[in-house]
Amino acid sequence: VYDSTMSVISLTAMKQTKQVRVGINPCRVKADKYGCLWITTRGNYTTEKAQLHIFSTDPLQELETLDLPVTDFVIQGNSLYYYSFDYNTNKAKYGIIDVLSHKVVSDNLITDGTDSEIRVPYAIAVNPYNGCFYLTDAKNYVSSGMLHCYDKSGKRLWSVKTGDIPAHFTLLGK
Repeated sequence: VYDSTMSVISLTAMKQTKQVRVGINPCRVKADKYGCLWITTRGNYTTEKAQLHIFSTDPLQELETLDLPVTDFVIQGNSLYYYSFDYNTNKAKYGIIDVLSHKVVSDNLITDGTDSEIRVPYAIAVNPYNGCFYLTDAKNYVSSGMLHCYDKSGKRLWSVKTGDIPAHFTLLGK
């Protein structure tokens, strides 16, 4: 039985002030610069689909639900870079959503065909200074993973071996 709520926490009181229904099995939540929250829900992996939910923060309410099974994402400027990974088929998709229109503007984030070499995408980041984006590959979850860097046109620039299950990034300023 999966939860389907998001908690609102008062940072001054350090207490939950509200629970909001967002969809079954919520996973990731990130804010854009326009006051919207983007929330992924994973569904139940059988009868309930994974989706991407968009909420306004003032007032806190759902604006739209996209039938897009986003696994992880990062927001840079007006673009939401995402990947979705289907654990049943081991297939991944990569794309960009415009955060103003809520529309997919690209479902071909990687343009050079190297996406077929990524076994299990596990994290995504965007360099705000040059537009390059980074994807990690957890491979088989027990051996070294990979970090791939792509230019803003989707062509791979380089790759490097990582530790097991590379999941997080820190991009340092110039």
